[in-house]
Amino acid sequence: MTDTTHKGFSSIRSFLRFTQHVKKRSRYIWDEETTNFLATIVDTARHQILPHKTRLYRAQRGVIWERVFDEDGDCVDEGPFGYPANRMKPLIDKAREGRANPTGIPVLYVANCVETAISETRPWIGEEISVATFVANKDLKIVDLTRGFKRRSNYENVRLKELYKKEELTQDEINLAVWDEIDNAFSEPVTTSDDTDEYASTQIIAELFKQKGFDGIMYRSQFGDNGHNVALFDLNATDPKKCTPYRVQKIKVEFEEIGNTWYHST
Repeated sequence: MTDTTHKGFSSIRSFLRFTQHVKKRSRYIWDEETTNFLATIVDTARHQILPHKTRLYRAQRGVIWERVFDEDGDCVDEGPFGYPANRMKPLIDKAREGRANPTGIPVLYVANCVETAISETRPWIGEEISVATFVANKDLKIVDLTRGFKRRSNYENVRLKELYKKEELTQDEINLAVWDEIDNAFSEPVTTSDDTDEYASTQIIAELFKQKGFDGIMYRSQFGDNGHNVALFDLNATDPKKCTPYRVQKIKVEFEEIGNTWYHST
C-alpha cells in the first residue's frame, strides 16, 4: 500500500471541483489545481495484485440454443448454452462509452463473482444470462477503490464534521472522503440516458492509471454488499475459459424512507 501520511488532497471537495472543471471548463487543458489533484491521485492510490489464474466473471444478457447430437450424429436434444468466447469480449471497433473508457477504446468490465456479474446487467425475472469465466493470464496490478467503505459515505461523515467544526479534519480523513467519492463515481451504474460528459472525470482518472502502468481498476458494485467490479485496460490480460447459461429466479429490492410524506385531507 502507498504511504499517504504526508501527502493528500487539499479539500474534501477536491474531486467535485475536478469534475466540474473537466465537465464545464476544459477537458484536456488543465489548470494548476487540476494538475495537482491528478498528481495526488497517483501519490495516494492504493493497489493490490490479482494473482495469476484469478477467476473473474462477465455477464451478457441472452443465451444461444443449440441442438445436441449423440455419437451417431443424431439430434437427441436442444438446450441453452452460454455465448461463444468472442461474444463475451467487447468489440474492438465498436466499444461503447463507459465509466472507465471513451467510445472506441474498449475496456473489459468483469466482476469478482457470478452474482455481481449478473446483477450488473440489471436483468428481469426469468431472463436468460450468459456468464463467462475469465482467468488472469498473469499477475494483475489493480488500483483498489474498495477500501472498506461502509454503507454511510465517508464523505458525508467528514462533511458533517467539517460543517459543525467540532475539530480540524485530519489529512487521512480528507483523503478517505475524496477516495470514497471517486469510488462512488465509478460504481454508479451506466445508463443510456446519461450525458456523456458525466463520464469525463472517471475516464480521465482511468486513463491516468493506465498510463502509469496499472492493469485496471477495482471498484464497488452497487448491487450487493460484497460485489466488486474490475475494469481491465488490456482485453487480453484474461482469457475466457468457459461460459454458462443462467436464468434469473428473483430480484431483491431494499429501500429506506428518505423524506417527508404528503397527505390529502379528507
